[in-house]
Amino acid sequence: MKKFRVFHKTEYGSSASYPGVDIAMQDDSLMIAPKGINAVYIYDLSADSLSSYHFHSEITPDRQTDNPKSEVSSQEEFREISKKRTMEVRFEMPLFDPENELYYRFTKGVAREVGDGELEADYVLTVFDHKMNPLFETKDIPLNRHPGKCFVKNGLIYIFQNVNDEMGFVRFKIKEE
Repeated sequence: MKKFRVFHKTEYGSSASYPGVDIAMQDDSLMIAPKGINAVYIYDLSADSLSSYHFHSEITPDRQTDNPKSEVSSQEEFREISKKRTMEVRFEMPLFDPENELYYRFTKGVAREVGDGELEADYVLTVFDHKMNPLFETKDIPLNRHPGKCFVKNGLIYIFQNVNDEMGFVRFKIKEE
């Protein structure tokens, strides 16, 4: 992840920009999902072992681009690099569906400007089996913004949605056809 990180230091403090990593507990394991690369790491606490899974996508890049330098000298340059980072692909934490023994993961594709600084990106859903083998991926999903917090219950993916200041959910059901 070092290749994606950039620092800006001044006499008053410092700032950093990087894609981040999600970590979640599942049974006796920690699932570690870097947002900058198409990979997942699972650390089994009881066996003290680490498994790494690297994937290839036909729809999105498999990683963010490396920063040309790790430290910048001006706030303007830092803002510009941070803005470019928001346009990069971003991989989310896989969600486990215990009912179907599948993992679901959303990925934001590379963003494009659509006018007046507005950004637009495709969202991709990848489905993995319980051993983290990719089964399929699709961008044919009704999602036009970052899914934010989501969970799986009774075989459905729930995504929190604010509807007129009330909590609502967008629900997805994955069916094999």
